Amino acid sequence: MWKEKINNLVNELPKIYPELNFENHCYRRIAYDNVLGCKWNTKYSNFIKEATNSELKEVYFLLGIVKHDRNILLDYNKTSLTLREHENLYQKN
Repeated sequence: MWKEKINNLVNELPKIYPELNFENHCYRRIAYDNVLGCKWNTKYSNFIKEATNSELKEVYFLLGIVKHDRNILLDYNKTSLTLREHENLYQKN
């Protein structure tokens, strides 16, 4: 159930925010990273198949929030990029 809802939202969001030039996978990254609090692919190789029902539900609700608030979307994107930068620095050391 959540997987289909997530797929629908991530396909809808690029049409809502065309000025951001994000593709649907960008919205996935933002949501997955923020829900997990880390670069998602350090925990899962395939989030949509491996995540818990609770995590999928959180992703869906996060995407629903950003659908209606561009500023929150940009904040979540910034958090995701920071998590990824931190993870990359950690892996280099």
